[in-house]
Amino acid sequence: MRMIPTGLAGLLLLGLAACSGQAAVDKPVAPETIRAALTGDVATKDALVRLYGEAIASKEPGPTVYIASVPEELKPLTDAFARAFPGLRADYQRYIGDKLAARLDGEYASGKHSGDIVLVSTLELRALGKTGRLQPLALPSPDIVDAQYRDPDGRFVSVYKKAFTVAYNPKLVPDAQVPQTVQQALDPRWQGRYTFPSAGNVAGGTGDTPMAILTASGRATDADVAKLYGDGVAGPPSSELLPAVAQGRYAFALWVNAAAVQAQVDRGAPLKLAFPPKLAFLANVTAGVLDKAPHPVSSRLFIAWLLTPAAQKILADLNFYGTAKGAPVPNGYPAADRFLNAGQPEDEAWADRLQSFHQHRLALTK
Repeated sequence: MRMIPTGLAGLLLLGLAACSGQAAVDKPVAPETIRAALTGDVATKDALVRLYGEAIASKEPGPTVYIASVPEELKPLTDAFARAFPGLRADYQRYIGDKLAARLDGEYASGKHSGDIVLVSTLELRALGKTGRLQPLALPSPDIVDAQYRDPDGRFVSVYKKAFTVAYNPKLVPDAQVPQTVQQALDPRWQGRYTFPSAGNVAGGTGDTPMAILTASGRATDADVAKLYGDGVAGPPSSELLPAVAQGRYAFALWVNAAAVQAQVDRGAPLKLAFPPKLAFLANVTAGVLDKAPHPVSSRLFIAWLLTPAAQKILADLNFYGTAKGAPVPNGYPAADRFLNAGQPEDEAWADRLQSFHQHRLALTK
């Protein structure tokens, strides 16, 4: 008889009962059943099976994940996690920038903790880590991602990347006229006819990041920065900019979430995507577990699972770039080395440059 791993003996059949709209499990599915459905190396599979057993034994329902994007954007990933680990489900709640900070401050002040995982930009995770609010994150196979995606202190890991690029209305902008550089976007003919997500007062916004890269490399000047923010229309997030471009109120939008654009294109919206190598950039989406997380075991399970081949394939299908070694590229999209910040790690030096540019930009555009 094949031995079941220590600590999981006796965890055999699934016991289901309705509970808050999802399955509740008293005992995990048999370890071999879970393992057979997983992808990845043996060490990762063993770790995921062990964490699943511990999460069910602790009666955890699954992690509450604070994200900056629209929860529906990740629904296929949510459903796949629930299928892989019966009885567990990730609950996404959207908090952006200051709202996330206020939410966490409120939880720590009251002692009533709801959030488990923070899944946002690397810049935000770095700031959060410095407050001591992240617990150590032990990945089953740390080498599954390159060192540039892992916090040196082991507090967080980048699990995928979002492409931010140019979305345009083909009725107003012929393919051959799509701007390929920031200077082309600043051509007088486009004055007042383009838009981009507002960086506001937050460093590392989607307008700040590419301009920080371009100015640091000498490919954009202070005059370009001032003109961009003067001639363009700084708008809300991608999900709200796209209808304005589709309706012809703007000819194109810079640095919008390609996945959000693709979803609109697939629904028949008059939009197209372009990936100019001197404009488009990739931004890491990074995960960490809060030190007061109510559901720490399922949180570690969820993050480790996000780096498995199955999850990374789902992310590619959702038009994101996985960070795990060998992760597939979204269908029809350029390789990751065809972006403005190819190979640039989001390290402390990068964070300092973004912060410096942010302050400089504010001074230029008062």
